[in-house]
Amino acid sequence: MLKYSVFGLILAVDQLLLPMFHIGGMPIKPSHLLLGLWLLGQFVNENHDVLSKARKRDFMRLALAFSGIIAAALLGDLILRASVQVVFSYETIRNILFYALMVLSFGLGQSARRFDMRWVTRVLFISFALNFLVTLFGNYVPSWLIDFYYGASAYEPEEWRSWGIMSREVLLARGRPLGLFGSPAFSMLQVNIIFLFVVIAHRHRLLPRPSLPAALAIMLLPSSLTIVYGSRSDFPVSLA
Repeated sequence: MLKYSVFGLILAVDQLLLPMFHIGGMPIKPSHLLLGLWLLGQFVNENHDVLSKARKRDFMRLALAFSGIIAAALLGDLILRASVQVVFSYETIRNILFYALMVLSFGLGQSARRFDMRWVTRVLFISFALNFLVTLFGNYVPSWLIDFYYGASAYEPEEWRSWGIMSREVLLARGRPLGLFGSPAFSMLQVNIIFLFVVIAHRHRLLPRPSLPAALAIMLLPSSLTIVYGSRSDFPVSLA
């Protein structure tokens, strides 16, 4: 029996905290393998009771909705190829991959019924710590940690040099902090997504009521990062 709750924890940490890696130009994350194993488990499970009927119905509705989006993308790409004679769009392939992974992530999340939502709060605080560490003490952070995040970001060393950035020290000394993912917008988006997961979990009583210090930290730390990054963040909207 596959331990879907363990899979859920790995998926949450990988998707919410780790950078995106690339193989042959295609985005890839370690948890994508888990999604494939989950899908395989749906076919080989003899009891077919991994998902309840209601959850299966929700999954099929989401899968059908995204299938329509994928079909529209493929049709649009085929029409574009026929009219202007271009090769199959890399962006189309990448977006289709994203859509498929989103559907599989939803299914895995439904199967991980024993997943402890308190881990999402811990991931949020780890994200705060890493963002503030890189932003405020970047020159003192071990180089492997900076390279782990920045090396996998959209800002590859070749792009840095085209901007006149010849070293990691110069990059970290930029007037506007780049944050954990090499971009103020991306870094703040990562925090916002985890924050919304925590808020929704509290509203649906999947998390216990936090202590006053924890609640203040959850509210004030993202606000502080928004100011530090100078990001046009949607965090204020999330608070509403």
